[in-house]
Amino acid sequence: MSIVFFHNGIAYSFNVGDSMVFHWGGADGQQCLTAMSKSDRVDPDYIHGGGQLLQYFGKERVLVNTQTKRVLTGDIILLTTDGLTDCVDQRIIRNVLETEVFDDVPSRLVEIANSPQKIMERYGLLGNEPGGRGARPDYGAPSSREIATQRAALAGKDNITVVAVKVK
Repeated sequence: MSIVFFHNGIAYSFNVGDSMVFHWGGADGQQCLTAMSKSDRVDPDYIHGGGQLLQYFGKERVLVNTQTKRVLTGDIILLTTDGLTDCVDQRIIRNVLETEVFDDVPSRLVEIANSPQKIMERYGLLGNEPGGRGARPDYGAPSSREIATQRAALAGKDNITVVAVKVK
């Protein structure tokens, strides 16, 4: 579970479990994606397939992970469940934030996480798409490991929730 609130130009992030909060923004046009939360998985680098949680709501003792970040007008905060982050790495999230209209970001991320086939088409790994659209070069080509991870994750992955908030 993740919670974010804003006060006087600062975002306060709180999480427990394997949901994530990301900040997209930066001064002087230097946009970057940074995690504002920490996964409570035993092995946070473990991609899909279970992974035991160190802490979760319902456990007797829970230490809430907290972070603060100064935010600017136009910055974006993404709150995601592990259904997204099990399937989509931060490089892909960053590329979606760079290329998509803000209102389309959550649905585009869910679409990518739900469809390894679409990802391979988008990256041009299956050749030209029907209708002559071709590959989308704005998303870097995934490695074979990323494609295998996508396929495995789709077989039994969690539901996906993505909430995008634009700082005003």
